Amino acid sequence: MKKSYRLAAIGGTFDHFHLGHQKLITTALKFAEKLIIGVSDPSFSQVKTFGQSIESYLVRRQNILKYLAQIGATKNTKIVPLHDLYGPTLTQKDIDLLVVSQQTLKGAKLINQKRLGLNLPPLTVKIISMVQADNHQPITSSQIRQGIISPTGVVYSKNLNQSLTLSSPMRTFAAKPFGRILKQISLPKLKSALDQSLPIIIVGDAVTQYFIIHSLPFTHSLIDHQIGRRQTTYVYSFLQSWPRFQTANPSGTINLSATKAIEVMLKKPYGFLEVNGEEDLLVIPCVLKAPLGALVFYGQPQRGIVSVPVNLTHKNRLYYAILGEA
Repeated sequence: MKKSYRLAAIGGTFDHFHLGHQKLITTALKFAEKLIIGVSDPSFSQVKTFGQSIESYLVRRQNILKYLAQIGATKNTKIVPLHDLYGPTLTQKDIDLLVVSQQTLKGAKLINQKRLGLNLPPLTVKIISMVQADNHQPITSSQIRQGIISPTGVVYSKNLNQSLTLSSPMRTFAAKPFGRILKQISLPKLKSALDQSLPIIIVGDAVTQYFIIHSLPFTHSLIDHQIGRRQTTYVYSFLQSWPRFQTANPSGTINLSATKAIEVMLKKPYGFLEVNGEEDLLVIPCVLKAPLGALVFYGQPQRGIVSVPVNLTHKNRLYYAILGEA
């Protein structure tokens, strides 16, 4: 069946490719014979929320190509870099359709205003509804970078809206490292890898003390004033000028009040949370609440320091691990 338009144009950052991006592409191809996709280059995309966590242009382009291959649309689609809002819409004469969401409608209006100023006819604009996440909010790359949702709309904190007492299988799971155990730590290498523009979260007095002694940067800490079951004041004496938060978290639990305290603390550039009880399991809400690109460090008894990069892989793993506990 002949389609109504020759060439549709869509544009965006296409960061952490999600269901909304899929809908934008499939809708454009529904109406047009061919599609041109403008993907923001780094200079045009870093102004976004948590812009430092935006994937590279090559990764974003590859994710689009992967989806186009899945739907059999590689041959009739072209991907071009966007250096500004307008891209090819002012120069490529066969473009006759813009497909946008409510979020990007303003850009379409600016494109048509610019075209009129150049004595070019305005483009037809079709607006799609945005795909909703489980929290009934639109799925956006910004919310994904903030660590709130997954690309499929899963809300990572959904299972943390109540206090959890972990089952025996879950405690066995939690006893294993969630990330990589740092062996033979190279302090200069570790220090250079710590980007303070995103949260660096330390869980436990022993690891916090290690970071302090070795002048390693961090932004947030969870402590219970104990190292190896012995009381310690060293860490508190260093942190006492920082914003202070307090919570209770009984052994074997992830308390709702503790989860909420972590969420509030992470909204501050830096701070520490005093835990009455045990902080060990609070690694889980730290990973689920933190933005992408953050780092979480904690101690593994007899094994060393564990490093957990906050990424979609670790968020998904922990989300589904506690799914049955809620």
